[in-house]
Amino acid sequence: MPSSVARVPVESAALSLEEAQSTMKMTAGTVTSVIKSLRLPEEPWPSALYIDENNMVMIEEGDKLAPLSAGTTATYTRSTSGENYRLTIIDDATGIGVTFDTQSGDVTNN
Repeated sequence: MPSSVARVPVESAALSLEEAQSTMKMTAGTVTSVIKSLRLPEEPWPSALYIDENNMVMIEEGDKLAPLSAGTTATYTRSTSGENYRLTIIDDATGIGVTFDTQSGDVTNN
């Protein structure tokens, strides 16, 4: 029988800066991918995104886009025309984050 191994729960294991930013980039990419799949090309981007009690990012109609990691927050800003948006995800403890901008198509580290 194997010996007992000390384990650190996944949710409490500290991520490196690179791992945290990579996770946030994946979340931003998933949010964008799901929004794209839910809208027609000529439709504007959603006017707002919402975060439920389980840290799930959603659009107003209730469609779930992607979960935010525990300890992160997101801001979403859509252009007045509805043609572009910026999604920023920040780690509350460290202040590091990423921003996805539909105008440039880039995800940048903050």
